[in-house]
Formats: sequence, C-alpha cells, structure tokens
Amino acid sequence: MVYFYVGPQDIYQPIFEQRETTEVVLPSGGILQVETLSTDEVRVVSLMSTDPMDFLDPRYAPGNIISRKLFIVGK
Repeated sequence: MVYFYVGPQDIYQPIFEQRETTEVVLPSGGILQVETLSTDEVRVVSLMSTDPMDFLDPRYAPGNIISRKLFIVGK
C-alpha cells in the first residue's frame, strides 16, 4: 500500500530529521539504514533493495535490533 502526503515539506521535515542513521550495504547490494543503540547493537530503520529475498529476511525488518558483529567481514 502506498500513502501520499500532500503538504509543505517543512511540516514533515522534523519527523525525518529526528533519527541519525547509518547506511550498511548488504551482500545482495541493498542498503540497510540503521540507527545506533549501543556499541554492539543497531536498530533497522529501513531497507532499500531490488532483491525480494532481502524483504523476506526477518533480520532486516524495520524495528529489529541486530548485532554489529553481523556486518564485520572476516578475511
């Protein structure tokens, strides 16, 4: 479902500026926006991807808290 909001952007701008987010690139090429909760945990804010399997993965669901250790790539 798509919602369209009609109105001046300055009304909605404070809503979008409340969170400081970081972008994480997924192996599939998608982008996961997260906000930092602690040194080892982040909360998923949004997912931008063209791969449908990213949206079916429960780890990437908005609001989910995940460990930063998942993003560290070993050698």
